[in-house]
Order: sequence, then structure tokens, then C-alpha cells
Amino acid sequence: RALSFLDIGAGTGTVLAAIASSHSNVAVQGVERAPVPFLLALLRAYFGRRRYRVRWGNLWSIDLSSHDVVYAYLSPAPMPLLWEKARREMRAGSLLVSFRFIIPGVVPSRMIDAGGNWLYVWRLP
Repeated sequence: RALSFLDIGAGTGTVLAAIASSHSNVAVQGVERAPVPFLLALLRAYFGRRRYRVRWGNLWSIDLSSHDVVYAYLSPAPMPLLWEKARREMRAGSLLVSFRFIIPGVVPSRMIDAGGNWLYVWRLP
């Protein structure tokens, strides 16, 4: 089966477009709740003929269980709650990836230098 990538807080679809264009074996999806970025991501997908889907919604109401990789670029405040949600819903071995923000008290499985910023990766037990 194709791997599944979900961007929670997809913004204008920049990450979605990059993943979709560089990984043909990945089903790429995003969720966004801010109206203007959501519409821009939707238009970008449609007119750019990108292979990703973006939907209107709130990350807290999205089920994470069917995704192999969940990517978040949020803020420090929701990270502990996101970790609890990921632990409840994500399958063992799936990945939670955060751009720039750690989960307090949880050691990442891997840290990747992304041009001076960090991607933090946690593999779900």
C-alpha cells in the first residue's frame, strides 16, 4: 500500500506540494482551519495539478490512525496535547514529525537539521 502523509495545519500547502512532487508512492493529505490559507492550498492543488488533498478542519477532530507520518508545524503550546493524541491514535511504528517544536519531556527518535532549523521525529511505540 502507499504510505500516508498527513500535514496537520497545512497552511497554503507548501509542504504538501513538496512531498507530493518528490514522493510518488505517498498519499499526501492536509488539514487546515484558517480560511485564507486553506483556499490557497486548495487552489494550489487544483491549478498545480498536485497529487494531494487538503480539507477544511481542525487537527483535534482528525483521526490519525490511518497515517504513517503526521507532520506538524504548530507552536510549542499544543505539543503535549498532540503527543497524547498521537499516542492514542497512531499505529506502532508510525512517525510524528514536528518542525521546530519539541514535545517537552519526550526524547525524539531522530533530529534532522533542516537548514538551521530542526525536524524532530518520534516513532510511536
